[in-house]
Amino acid sequence: LETAIQWAGLLHGAVETPVGVNGSTIFPACNIGFCLRAQISGTRSEAWMTATLDALNEARRTGPSTIRTYSPELEKRAQVRAELRAEAASALENGQIRPWFQPQISTDTGKVTGFEALARWTHPLHGMIPPDTFLPVIEEAGLLERMGEVILRQSLEAVQPWDATGVTVPCIGVNFASGELNNPRLVHKIQWELDRLDLTPN
Repeated sequence: LETAIQWAGLLHGAVETPVGVNGSTIFPACNIGFCLRAQISGTRSEAWMTATLDALNEARRTGPSTIRTYSPELEKRAQVRAELRAEAASALENGQIRPWFQPQISTDTGKVTGFEALARWTHPLHGMIPPDTFLPVIEEAGLLERMGEVILRQSLEAVQPWDATGVTVPCIGVNFASGELNNPRLVHKIQWELDRLDLTPN
């Protein structure tokens, strides 16, 4: 293990050496995952490759410039992520993933100036799933844009009863991924939801 870590460190250092290109300096970054043969059971090469990819994916999730080695715990986490990925689409449609409204407080007045709609997943078996666990799963499943639509719709639907009971909500912040912000249809989606619920843009 120590030798593998040393080799990974040498490779890491070589790849991340700054490179000068046309008067500019480029700072490459890399993630490394590895698995020792003794860390897996069985003799099939596919199992070894899968374990190595699990370690690499864990390094990618941890952040840039990270080295990770395989462990059985990684396999368990990968299995849970695979199960959540398979359930993500239905979770969005059946109300398991909903906005929780975090108040934004003015430090000058102490008054609530708005709310931020934070996506939270309440799983029927696993309970509350932390955002750092389910957000990568949603992204891997290609459902970030759909989640944005669901959270937007549910957030605006929450405004209606607040308005009806005279509760003043100055604004609601809804988070969008960069891909959603690049979608020219986003404005039309928001307008359609506002019209559907008879809400004014402010």
